[in-house]
Amino acid sequence: MSNPVDALLSQIGTGKWNIFHFLASGIAAGMPAPHALAGTFVAPRLDYSCRQESVTIDMDVISSNDTSKNLCSFMVRSKEGESSGREVLCTEWDFDNSTFTTTITAEFDLVCQKEYIRALYSSLYMIGVLVSSPITGYLSDRFGRKTTFVAGMVAFMFLSIISCWLPNIPSLLVFRFLIGITHVPIVKIGYIL
Repeated sequence: MSNPVDALLSQIGTGKWNIFHFLASGIAAGMPAPHALAGTFVAPRLDYSCRQESVTIDMDVISSNDTSKNLCSFMVRSKEGESSGREVLCTEWDFDNSTFTTTITAEFDLVCQKEYIRALYSSLYMIGVLVSSPITGYLSDRFGRKTTFVAGMVAFMFLSIISCWLPNIPSLLVFRFLIGITHVPIVKIGYIL
């Protein structure tokens, strides 16, 4: 005696709509992958140096033979040549753009005191995935998997496009978290469908 599920599957068949559904789900499941890996390429660790001309104080920079130069601050002396021993924090940096031409590390100066934001940028996506897992399960049971899948896909595309033009780092971090939330409806529910 054959299994009733096998009989049902043979009646449904594997026609052109199953192939279309498989391909569409596969493409949709691949869309969040660049965002999941973006932290490595969008917010990398870059070599940088302090741009000392940006400091507008009535003092000269002390030249130092120290090879272990601090990249976040520099020592200054007065115009008269007296050493003040004062350390000034850098406010602008020159970045090495030989590997990556445009990054949020360079655009938002994510070095020195703001270096932790690079790691936060990468982490917020996965925190969004973690938060949305139980919520998405409930929503897919309540409103249906197809509805939740489509809503997640539309939200993902909308948030991804908007995040390209965000003017500051706090809004970029919020959108990064929200894009992470849309990962689960696309990948997990797309797999179930």
